Amino acid sequence: MWLELSMSLARFPDTFSCAVSGAPMTWDAYDTFYTEKYMGLPKENPDAYEYGSMMHHVHKIRGKLLLVHGMISEDVHFRHTARLVNLLIAAGKSNELLLFSDERRMARRHRDIYMEDRISEFIEKLMNGALFFPHPSADQMLALVLSPEQSGGTHHKPFQFFSNEGEPGSFVGYEAFGQLCEA
Repeated sequence: MWLELSMSLARFPDTFSCAVSGAPMTWDAYDTFYTEKYMGLPKENPDAYEYGSMMHHVHKIRGKLLLVHGMISEDVHFRHTARLVNLLIAAGKSNELLLFSDERRMARRHRDIYMEDRISEFIEKLMNGALFFPHPSADQMLALVLSPEQSGGTHHKPFQFFSNEGEPGSFVGYEAFGQLCEA
């Protein structure tokens, strides 16, 4: 799910102006068992591999990106994030990196609070401290950044979104949010 956020930032730059992506992967460095099970062999389906890899969409990003990665993940190795960061830097794209040296893919336990606080700070900084979105459209994704599963069942700093009438915004899902941050 986290990869979808950075891909949304690249594929829909007019809709998404910031994203948080945890342990983003590149298909060429991921476990071939899972990859080939769903996508076939790279030689047989090169377009799908290119389309599904963030590496081929970096040039389209206009917004801000926060990458989160645990460095001892067995399935999504840090190599994925390192390669993506190198491309982002080479393309002059804004990005921030939050690492956990002794965690697997994402932070767990007491580190959840630290991770959630950094994510909250990233979003609040881009929104200039405001949690009010003045012009929401019906098709925008307004959501919390982390799911209960990712945060251990609770959110340390939940966000409340409001429509332009000041009414609480509609909850859509945990995986995405749109145009919440100033580009």
